Amino acid sequence: MDARLSKNSNVVTAIQRETGAARSSLKSGLDVLQLLSQRQDLTLTEISIALGKSKSGMHSILNTLRERSFIERISSGEYRLGPRAWELGRASYSFEIDELARPFLARLEERTSEGVIHGVLDGFDVLYLSILPGKQAVRLNVEVAERIPANMTSTGICLLAALPDEEISRLLPEMFEKSTEFSVSNPKALWREIEAARVKGYSIMKRGWHVDVGGMAKCVMDEHGKAVSAICVSAPLYRVDQNWYDTVLKEIEFAVRCIEDRMNDGRRDRASGGFGHRR
Repeated sequence: MDARLSKNSNVVTAIQRETGAARSSLKSGLDVLQLLSQRQDLTLTEISIALGKSKSGMHSILNTLRERSFIERISSGEYRLGPRAWELGRASYSFEIDELARPFLARLEERTSEGVIHGVLDGFDVLYLSILPGKQAVRLNVEVAERIPANMTSTGICLLAALPDEEISRLLPEMFEKSTEFSVSNPKALWREIEAARVKGYSIMKRGWHVDVGGMAKCVMDEHGKAVSAICVSAPLYRVDQNWYDTVLKEIEFAVRCIEDRMNDGRRDRASGGFGHRR
């Protein structure tokens, strides 16, 4: 009995040691990410000194983060945040924007009675953050977190149009997916849609995703003129005419202005109350 108890005690002790080591490694990894978010391009020595860790122990942590693309090592030997870290930061920011936008999305749904979509660009896909189905009997039928290729939707065209040409070229797939025979299916047609959206300041798509559905979208821009998301109003085509476009455009523009104002207020007041806090 005593031997079994002693053996079990040793096992528990070993597990506790492994758990403690894992926690320490996790904390060190998070400390590295936080440090590099504040001070880019640091050497192993600089990171070790800043965090009070040995170079040998920190080297192992950095290698693990590099393998997962959370950090990267540039040619000079310094470390900086990698693409995976930026993806997580962008996702967090997108959901923060979505929470801020919800009252204005709800108002847009109420004013138009149509389906409202709030989305962001993720690679060449549009990721839907919020879906409000509308007040009509025939309503929007898509899901939150659904991904749709940007060439098929007004939201995607709008977000692409806000990017520099070289970034768009980098995102273009070798082959375009098609949902209907009317989907934009080649680079030449896509560039035409992008240029039209840039001229108008918004995008319109008919039958790109569903053969009987159309939509209008406009980007939400930050204070630097960069698109952070886009708002789309979508409806069955039998309800869509020029009067519909005129009415919906005014409502979308109002919603976008409100969201942009709240974003700017939030940045000014972040220190005293968080995103969107008003004095």
